[in-house]
Amino acid sequence: MDTPSLHLDKLGQTLNVGDCVIWPNHNSLEIGLVVKINPKMVKVKRIEPPKRWQPSTWNKYPKDIVKLEGPLVSLYIIKNSGVK
Repeated sequence: MDTPSLHLDKLGQTLNVGDCVIWPNHNSLEIGLVVKINPKMVKVKRIEPPKRWQPSTWNKYPKDIVKLEGPLVSLYIIKNSGVK
């Protein structure tokens, strides 16, 4: 059986599918969700709808992302999910 990889973020928190995370992207920070746990990397997806030229998902090393929690994160997800 394949066991899922255990990944820890920059602060040592365990990362799971569905966790809200933040990561650097060029000169800004992106907020998104963990979509998939790969053996070496974590696939993340932006919460905000991407522009035409932007990719919708990125593979990031776990040490380059930080897990976010709390009511402000939930409010951000609801506000920017693109649902009207």
